[in-house]
Amino acid sequence: MAIELEQKLEDRSVAKAERVGAEAVKLVILRLMGWPDRTILMPGGHVWFAEFKRQVSGRVSAQQKFWRRRLLELGFRIYIIDNDEDFDRALETESRHAQLPGWLGGAPVRPEQRARTTSRRGR
Repeated sequence: MAIELEQKLEDRSVAKAERVGAEAVKLVILRLMGWPDRTILMPGGHVWFAEFKRQVSGRVSAQQKFWRRRLLELGFRIYIIDNDEDFDRALETESRHAQLPGWLGGAPVRPEQRARTTSRRGR
């Protein structure tokens, strides 16, 4: 069995997060190594983090261990994800914390239902 690329798992996970109305943001922070792959912004202001790894060969770097420890100290949750089931469990857990209905089998959030923060006209 071939080892799946981390990016494919990440792409599927982003789509799952979007189905519950969340945004799975990929932040690129200059000079800050080890920040988690995705910052998940849930409705209601709930935030958590996901670090994606390849199964078997994926390893957590020293910088990633530092940020994992620091984010936990600050009260955030961070998950190491190396398969679809890990992300499904994390999303279900965090949906409960954000007081959302379970996403499994639930209706997806339509784009017009999402809160809008800006518009082209600056309103």
